[in-house]
Amino acid sequence: MSPHAGSDLLVSRTGFRSINFENRDGRARGDLGFIERTQLEVTRAVSPTYVQVAAVRLDGILVAHAKTRPMTAVWHRDRIDSQNRYLYLFVTKGTIEVDGGENSVIASSEGICIVAPGSAEVTLDVKGDSDIVFFSFDRTQVAPVVSRRPLTAHPPQDSLVFRTAYTYLRTLAHSPEPSDERSTDVLRSLTLGVAHALVVESTPREVADDLVSRARQVIVSHYRSSRFAVDDIARELRVSRRSIERACADQGVKLADLLRLQRTERARELLSEQPQLSLNAVADESGFTSAEVMRRAFRRYFDASPAQIRSTLIAPAADSAGPIPAAGQRIG
Repeated sequence: MSPHAGSDLLVSRTGFRSINFENRDGRARGDLGFIERTQLEVTRAVSPTYVQVAAVRLDGILVAHAKTRPMTAVWHRDRIDSQNRYLYLFVTKGTIEVDGGENSVIASSEGICIVAPGSAEVTLDVKGDSDIVFFSFDRTQVAPVVSRRPLTAHPPQDSLVFRTAYTYLRTLAHSPEPSDERSTDVLRSLTLGVAHALVVESTPREVADDLVSRARQVIVSHYRSSRFAVDDIARELRVSRRSIERACADQGVKLADLLRLQRTERARELLSEQPQLSLNAVADESGFTSAEVMRRAFRRYFDASPAQIRSTLIAPAADSAGPIPAAGQRIG
């Protein structure tokens, strides 16, 4: 198979298509064009050769179930469209070693190998008679969640998400083409949901850290609007509120606290920098809906009222009173 033939890895950009291919000792049957478009170059195959593939192409998504004898193939990722793709390999029989240049991983029966987007050439070494489900999709289809690790592997029965995804993908690979566009749209949405869930599940800590970091950035950009609420953070990031709250919990913080703390810190700055402002004006400039809501936040994080904080900040003897507390640090 030519590494430069056709388009991206096992991808069609339009519609739904069910594909079957079989090769026994060099005698091929089925969609040869489909195989030519894989950009996989077979560099070693054990004789007698045997490869059987059932696959579905669905708007830039590939789901394939392959049975093969030992072989080695190289995925040449020399174009941008290839470099932007994920590849999940669910191994139900045999062993596969995936080498991405800088590191390699191995998955055996019921294990999973994951190739994240990148430009390095990838070698797939199938070491025995194997049964593998391939799942490939573009990183933009699961944005904003992106893995930074080029290759990872997960042990057998690592998670319910992996097992459920495998069952769905294997069934889909053998499915006939839907009879109407509505069914195709439903399958597309369902399969993209599986892709998103797999990326989140395979890199939970990395994704959580990234979500919290981006949530903080969104808060800094919008907190001064009193209409901006926790649900708006999730909307800006295009993820569920529950996902962000779970990521925050992993870091020992609450999403609502991140927003309140940002507003409280801004209010404290204004009390120091512009002591002539009324408390209502400070609350408005800081994104609080009212001075009373601001007072409750100050009590929560400083154990003091805004008026008490301001008097401490502007008192002549402030230097002898010690450092001004940060949010979360109580006075006294």
